[in-house]
Amino acid sequence: FAIAANVPVAPAEIITDVWSKDNGGFNHATLLEAIQRQIQLTGSVVVKGAIGASGSSIFVIKSSDDIDNVLTQLAQRHDNNVYLVEPLFSLSSAPNITVWISPDGTIALVNNSNQCLSERLVFAGNQYPCSSSLYPDIVQASERLAQYLYQQGITGWVGFDFVEYYDSPTNSYQFFFSEINARYNAGMYAKTVFDVIQQQQQQQGLPVPSGYVTENLLLAPLSFATLRKHYQDLLFDPVCGYGVIPYNPGRLIEGVAAFICIATHIEQAQQLANVLRQRSVD
Repeated sequence: FAIAANVPVAPAEIITDVWSKDNGGFNHATLLEAIQRQIQLTGSVVVKGAIGASGSSIFVIKSSDDIDNVLTQLAQRHDNNVYLVEPLFSLSSAPNITVWISPDGTIALVNNSNQCLSERLVFAGNQYPCSSSLYPDIVQASERLAQYLYQQGITGWVGFDFVEYYDSPTNSYQFFFSEINARYNAGMYAKTVFDVIQQQQQQQGLPVPSGYVTENLLLAPLSFATLRKHYQDLLFDPVCGYGVIPYNPGRLIEGVAAFICIATHIEQAQQLANVLRQRSVD
């Protein structure tokens, strides 16, 4: 779809029938050959299963020494029969665009952010606004892709993930389409809260924040009352337009605490996230 919509994609290979129908075995040789071809470009490779959530089907090969281990892991799984094998680029940012495709064909840009990714390329939070150098081009690519999806009879929420990287040979930033989510992205929750805060601050003549960073912390299971007490001095203060807002509290009983770190400048939001992490360690 992306190629048909003239949206850049990574130089990659789609490997189908990973589990051979003929003998029911794992197609080790085909995957290995694809990995060996793709690793020549950057020295690292990403292997992505067609089906997965929260990085469950993403495998990073940082060097040729990792190949055997990753193939062994894949041979023990039966959740995917199609994999994408692509070179791993050094990311400068990971923009995410959420759009609404109306039944009448109207395309609405609803949200944009930078995704924060772990070393395994697993989603670890969002940063707003999107800091991508190629943001206007990425928005245009999203609109083209959304229009193409509409032509296929698809409407509703859709999230597009992109990768921006610095290309040394051309001395310029480049981007490519990475993933599609047939829903609104997780970043929409924080953005919705942030939009309400901005509106209330403006209506009351108080400092209006301009950016945020979301932070997910793994803690001991706790209640909201305990969380509020522990982070009392960091909670959002409307008078200064700065602080953290806990959200997604339903997972506190599992020890997962999610925060929106809000500030007037993105650098302040990042500093606030650092303080939050340090407080959690202490």
